[in-house]
Amino acid sequence: MLPAPPPPNDDSSECEAQSSGKANADADADANAGANGSPSSLSSSLHALALSHPLPSPSLPPPPSPRSLHLFLDLDGCLVLDSPLDWSSPPHPRPFLGLFLAAAFRLCASVSLWTAAGAEWLRRVHVMIESRGLLPSGAAFLLQWSGARCRLRADRAAIEAGDFYARRRPTKPLSKAWRRGAGRRAGMRRHNTLIVDDTPADSHGNYGNALHIAPFDSLQQEAEDDELRRLAAFLPVLARMPDVRAVEKRGWSQKYALQDNPE
Repeated sequence: MLPAPPPPNDDSSECEAQSSGKANADADADANAGANGSPSSLSSSLHALALSHPLPSPSLPPPPSPRSLHLFLDLDGCLVLDSPLDWSSPPHPRPFLGLFLAAAFRLCASVSLWTAAGAEWLRRVHVMIESRGLLPSGAAFLLQWSGARCRLRADRAAIEAGDFYARRRPTKPLSKAWRRGAGRRAGMRRHNTLIVDDTPADSHGNYGNALHIAPFDSLQQEAEDDELRRLAAFLPVLARMPDVRAVEKRGWSQKYALQDNPE
């Protein structure tokens, strides 16, 4: 018959009870410290937690530029009289050209010229603008592009009219400005670049990046022509938009009231 096991050691039971009681007491102390808001222990705990679990830095978008709109302007029928009677005479400016250029250079990050005509006509228009004091003091056009920068494409209107031997016509793809070169370095992108033209076919492919205005093609309409004045009043709306493509531009000249001093 096996002997009965010895009775438990009272000393070991007592030690276990003491250890358990000490652990409970330490836990209660920690809980009381957190509840009572002990500055030293609470601060140390939060500091250790911050070091072991660092929060990711927030990725915030950069603040918008106060002037982010880049503007291209056509010449013939837009800024000057289309089809001049005498090519040897200076270009004839459109009414309110000075007012419009002042607003454009004040509100836009850059202003450029783009004509489908030759480089000599572009130079003469620029000289006329400067000689008449229509360019704001210290202002300069960022880019001055002639027809050499245009892209030739089929004249769809002529083809649809039955002229299958129609010559290709020049177009002005703005992607040339924002993809490379000085335009891209200046900040031109698809969402902030706009061309103003009186010939929609010349801006084929620009979609929301083109604004069409009524042509200035007759001296008889000079007294009533206020298209550039209306455009100067519309510019603040365009300049505030983060994406110019989102602005409804059809019928724009009838939607915005005229202002003597457009802001």
